[in-house]
Amino acid sequence: MVLTTEDRILIQEMRIAKGYGARRMLQEFLNKNWSEAGVNRLLKNIAVVDPQREKRGQHRREHQKSLLLLRI
Repeated sequence: MVLTTEDRILIQEMRIAKGYGARRMLQEFLNKNWSEAGVNRLLKNIAVVDPQREKRGQHRREHQKSLLLLRI
């Protein structure tokens, strides 16, 4: 299964706009010859992160915790 650039854009827009997962996209676009594994792989590569949901400074805290664990 090869996803064209148009398919990739469509999948990305459906994920962002409507929050569709791989199974839902396969149900919506039956005429496309997509596999669930291929769509899942693309969704993992997209990995849309909402910047408003991210905690500020979370990365720093995790890094400090790992440094403390290394010292022990």
